Amino acid sequence: MKKLKFLIIPLVMSLVVLAGCAPKGEENVKTEANKTVEETKKPEEAKKPEEVKKPVEEKVDAEVLNRFDKYFYKGEDELIYIGMAEYGFMAKYDKEDVKDAKEKVVVYEGAMRDGMGEPEGKGPREFTVSYTVDKDKIVEKIDNRDYVKNKKTILNSIIENFVVVKGEVKVGNKWEQGFKIEDKEYKAVTEIKSLDKKGDKDEFVVESTVKDIKGYKDNTYVERRTYREGLGLIMLEYRPTMVNGQEPMDDFIGYSLNYLKDKDGNVNVIER
Repeated sequence: MKKLKFLIIPLVMSLVVLAGCAPKGEENVKTEANKTVEETKKPEEAKKPEEVKKPVEEKVDAEVLNRFDKYFYKGEDELIYIGMAEYGFMAKYDKEDVKDAKEKVVVYEGAMRDGMGEPEGKGPREFTVSYTVDKDKIVEKIDNRDYVKNKKTILNSIIENFVVVKGEVKVGNKWEQGFKIEDKEYKAVTEIKSLDKKGDKDEFVVESTVKDIKGYKDNTYVERRTYREGLGLIMLEYRPTMVNGQEPMDDFIGYSLNYLKDKDGNVNVIER
């Protein structure tokens, strides 16, 4: 009996030890491949990520895009501009392009016609002026292919991608735009100074001012543009640079639309 008793005691102790090592709770129960119950959930039971919403494509009402149309010339005649010191050029309406129902572009093709002519017989000194119209503004962009000029994104103004109008055409409306000259940043402030009638046509004037710019009287550049219904730009005046630190004799120089010329050479002089 004693021998049997000694055998029973070790057996009981072994069972107690094994019972203490047994796993507790369902969170530790393993399935095949040693994965937990949570890890073996079906894919459809897993939380799905939120779907990314696609941005709604912006569309602009045609009436909004067309609201400035009366200030664009879209006839077949050439627009002949003449300025000081035999300066001049022609421009002609080319096309209108509507893009993605968000903006449209009105395009004019032009060529210089000044005292310099066509040096070395290289042909016309051409450029393209395009006006991009969107829901709140008109932006003038220049592609200058005049081979005697270094500037390829401007003609006479120093302001690249000039904002002609932003918001309503009303006196006192004002906006700002940044631009660069030789990697230096400047700010132009443009304001609608007048809105009048020329006969039965609307006509407005915008004035742009750039301060803290060297080379101009009072370190300030000033530019004025006049736009007339049915013709578009009819005059541009700007403050010239100083020469050797001396103020120029004329406060403003520039050019104006002198006449329209049809395919037969007939002209229609523009009254200013």
